[in-house]
Amino acid sequence: MEAVKWLRLAAKQENPRALGTLGKMYATGSGVLQDDREAARYYRLAAEKGDTDAQASLGFAYLLGQGVAKDIPQAYFWAEVAGEKAGNAAKIIKKNAAPAMTAAQIADAKRRAGDWKPQ
Repeated sequence: MEAVKWLRLAAKQENPRALGTLGKMYATGSGVLQDDREAARYYRLAAEKGDTDAQASLGFAYLLGQGVAKDIPQAYFWAEVAGEKAGNAAKIIKKNAAPAMTAAQIADAKRRAGDWKPQ
């Protein structure tokens, strides 16, 4: 597929939007073979570059254990990083993650998110 070729070229240049789009494509199997691990890998690369949609998607991946080991505090962290820019996605992640977390884990995730900077 031609779009995948161009997205991969942009991803090699570390374009956050291209990385996030590839993550979505792997998550859904759109134009590529569906692969949750690849989806999570691309989401992480995009999230670390500051892509809010990818941060929320990575949060969902950790919340559900899709392509990564289930890690509720990590899901909450990425939702906190994405913040209001992610709209309802971040709220949904935190609403589902918080009951499974201690107050200390929530405080730690918020602290780490507050210290977080895009790479």
